[in-house]
Amino acid sequence: MPIGDIDGELKVGLRQRMVEALNLIARSARSRASWSIKIRNTIKVGEVKEVGGKVFGYIEVGGTALNEHGQPVNVAEMARAFEYGSGLHATRGERGKYIITPKGYPSGKPNLVFEGTNEWEGQIIHTPLVHHPGVKPRPFLTPAVQANRQRIKQLMGEEFTQYVSKAIRFSWGKTK
Repeated sequence: MPIGDIDGELKVGLRQRMVEALNLIARSARSRASWSIKIRNTIKVGEVKEVGGKVFGYIEVGGTALNEHGQPVNVAEMARAFEYGSGLHATRGERGKYIITPKGYPSGKPNLVFEGTNEWEGQIIHTPLVHHPGVKPRPFLTPAVQANRQRIKQLMGEEFTQYVSKAIRFSWGKTK
């Protein structure tokens, strides 16, 4: 078991620990996104890969879900908006209100129709467009990574320590 063995025990062990680490983050993110079934149910651990001699993995948040009107919604976009805020509340990218128009506008339906909020609560609103202020950030993924940082370091450190110990024992066994 040479220490420089690219496909050896260290990378196999690190891949296993990476999967453990990603699962810790995903569970924590799901718990933190409990306010949104759509987001929570699409948080998944992606494949752990090796590219250019480096092992990496990722957490997927996305797919399509149906909104309360039965229309498909891009969950990745929605999750990104809540992680970083959107519109006037954005912590990344452009800030400002954004315009929402009816599907197929201008040749489609002439108005958006929705139930009002705040001072229009309970009223049905008909309007050709909305200048939406966006949503305030409700981060769930970044805090999940931060909350598990120490445990992830511990997992990776344990794997590396085990590998080095085995490598030393192996090399001592060869010198006899």
